[in-house]
Amino acid sequence: MGEPSPHAASLRDRQPLWAVWDPDEFDVPPNRRRVVALWPSDWTYMDKQGRDLTVQRLRDGVAQRTLRTPDPFVGRERFYRDEPRTEGWLRIVVEWSGRDGRVYNAMVDENPPQVG
Repeated sequence: MGEPSPHAASLRDRQPLWAVWDPDEFDVPPNRRRVVALWPSDWTYMDKQGRDLTVQRLRDGVAQRTLRTPDPFVGRERFYRDEPRTEGWLRIVVEWSGRDGRVYNAMVDENPPQVG
């Protein structure tokens, strides 16, 4: 039994762990909607950070977010979800490329987001 092929990781990344329609585009035809996805390689990175996140928690944070704001970096947005039963606000950074968005990063903030 040899080492796994370096190509195996890219094959696993061809299917997202989940994908949801952009929650603010409910009235846009399906072929024009933007989609947010969590990819295995991005999840592996976040999971190794020990941030007490789950795949389902991130999906819910995008699909049922409390607040959505621009990110300081062009092409990114922040999705926030107030989680009163936990330690604060879930912040999910989504990076957009055309109609495709991917979860770039996620963390829990103790303080509410600064708006304005």
